[in-house]
Amino acid sequence: MKRGAQTTYIGLSFESLAYLAAFPLTYCTIFFGLVRLPKPELISRGDYSYGIYLYSFPIAQAHIALFPQLKGHDLLLILLSGISSCVFAALSWHLIEERMLALKQHLPVGWFPTSSRVNLGGNRQTEPLLAPIPMDKAGQNDRHH
Repeated sequence: MKRGAQTTYIGLSFESLAYLAAFPLTYCTIFFGLVRLPKPELISRGDYSYGIYLYSFPIAQAHIALFPQLKGHDLLLILLSGISSCVFAALSWHLIEERMLALKQHLPVGWFPTSSRVNLGGNRQTEPLLAPIPMDKAGQNDRHH
C-alpha cells in the first residue's frame, strides 16, 4: 500500500509520468475503500459525509466572496472551507438529518420507491416499484404486438 502511494506521488510529480499515476491511485482508492479503519471518537457519532458533500462548494464560494484575499491561496482556502464544512455537516447531522431519519419509520410504506418487509429469517426483502416488461422468445416486447 505504501509503495502504491509513493508511486502515485512520483507519477504526479513529473508531467511525462502523470498518466501512469492512475494505476497506483486506483489501487490506493480500492484499498482504502475495502479496509476497515477505526474511526476516531469525534466522527463516530454520526454520518457527516452527505453534509460535507452538500455544504463544501457553497462554503468555499462564500469564503471567497467574503475574503477576496483567499484567491490564489488554495491550501488556505481548502483548510478553511474544509473545517467550516465539517462543522456545518456535524450541525446538520445532529440538528436535522438524524431527527428526520428517525421520523421515517412513522411514514406510510407507499411513500417510498420500494416497499420493504422483513421475513421470518430476518432478511430484508425489497420489491421493485415497476415490474419487468414481458418479452417473447425473440426478445421482442409483448405489449406492442
